[in-house]
Amino acid sequence: MVILANALFKADAKLEDVKIKGIRKIEAMIEEARISNRKVKLICEVVNEKDKLKMSVSPKSVSLEDSFAMVNQGNMATRFKFETAQEIFVTAQFTSPRQTACAVLNDLTKIAL
Repeated sequence: MVILANALFKADAKLEDVKIKGIRKIEAMIEEARISNRKVKLICEVVNEKDKLKMSVSPKSVSLEDSFAMVNQGNMATRFKFETAQEIFVTAQFTSPRQTACAVLNDLTKIAL
């Protein structure tokens, strides 16, 4: 997320700049989401407000209609929202750590070039 944020926003963000909340002790959140017909997903967010990046990673409850609700197991997804209210949603499936590492290396190479 930090690498992508730096590339897209020409920033110099560091991992320490990310507000992180893990997935421990979220059983109540998961149960509440289930009762409300929702799902809990670990969501990374980067928001550019007045040329200052706000980055966070935390579990969030999403509606079943949200594209992220369909992302499961080895899948990953990215959603880009624009001021014009348009959005782009991209998914990919990585079934092994090696596949994920290769994809990250490929992305870093493209960003660097």
